[in-house]
Amino acid sequence: MAETSRKPSSRTAFRAASASARKDKGFSLLGFLLLLCLGYGIYAFAFKPGNKAAKEETEASAPAAPQIVIYTGSSCEPCDRAKVWLTQRHLAFDERNVDTSSAYEDQLKQYKSRIVPVIVINGEPQYGFLPAYLEDALKNPGKPRRD
Repeated sequence: MAETSRKPSSRTAFRAASASARKDKGFSLLGFLLLLCLGYGIYAFAFKPGNKAAKEETEASAPAAPQIVIYTGSSCEPCDRAKVWLTQRHLAFDERNVDTSSAYEDQLKQYKSRIVPVIVINGEPQYGFLPAYLEDALKNPGKPRRD
């Protein structure tokens, strides 16, 4: 017996294609709606009034930048290295050159030092330029060095 192959009619092919397109459109619509809900959820969370207060509280509880004063001399290589070290770490400091101001020289005497640099971090003096001691003083403010 001869087998007759039957070609699908153009109408049948059109129905199959449109059914497939409807399924794709359904998935596209579902994906769009899910994306819309996700976007709204993120927006609602980000602009929730309670989150602003929490953010402000976190910023307020962040440690303040250390107050750093460095007493230097005009021809002092360790002083220059200390200033470079502080600058590289983006630490603001107030330089007080004792060679150019007798007032600064008098201030230095309160720390019982006649040599420079003296680096005062939050009121605690560090004598000389020793990076390890400075790191420790910055990490543990107010804790005096024992050596």
